[in-house]
Amino acid sequence: MNTINAILKRRSINSFNEDYFISRKELEKLIKLATCAPSVFNLQHWRFLIVEKRRIKESIQKILLNQKAVTSASCFIILCADLNAWKTHPEHVWRHAPEKVISHVKKTLQEYYDKNPLYIRDDAIKSCSLAAQNLLLAATSMGYDSTLISDYDHAKISKIIELPQNYIISMCIAIGKKNREAPPKAGIMDFDEVVYYNDFKTKSS
Repeated sequence: MNTINAILKRRSINSFNEDYFISRKELEKLIKLATCAPSVFNLQHWRFLIVEKRRIKESIQKILLNQKAVTSASCFIILCADLNAWKTHPEHVWRHAPEKVISHVKKTLQEYYDKNPLYIRDDAIKSCSLAAQNLLLAATSMGYDSTLISDYDHAKISKIIELPQNYIISMCIAIGKKNREAPPKAGIMDFDEVVYYNDFKTKSS
């Protein structure tokens, strides 16, 4: 399936076939495709927590408004962001670059985030969002169904999964095989409703 078809076909599915199993090999392929996403400063903030144990899923499900997708989907992933990636990972993620470039990147990161500390969280979320979209489209192209779950009590889930202090939860993703078709799309805004040219007073080029 090509990218355009995957974009057009992908739907949020909340009801999964509980008997379907995604192999480790297929899951690894999905995650690797997700990590091909671009990220801010190539920091690759994303960390994928794959929840397999039923009791942990059930505990999380209660916090996530009892959404059945948590336990019925073949794979439940909590996508987290490492807020310290800009401090701890430049040498690793830029390891194939010349030493001069690595030094420049480290200096730029320090100056950028010292001046804009609020961007640390924003950029981490941006990177995870790009990885999430890759993951959703990859799942669709491989014949799977998926949904995002963003309604959660961060503190409670963080405690269950023993989230490191420097991490935050970006979103949760359930992947599997649907057991019924999604309802018709609620609606997509028209092109002219969402596009402006040069400023927000101009609706035509």
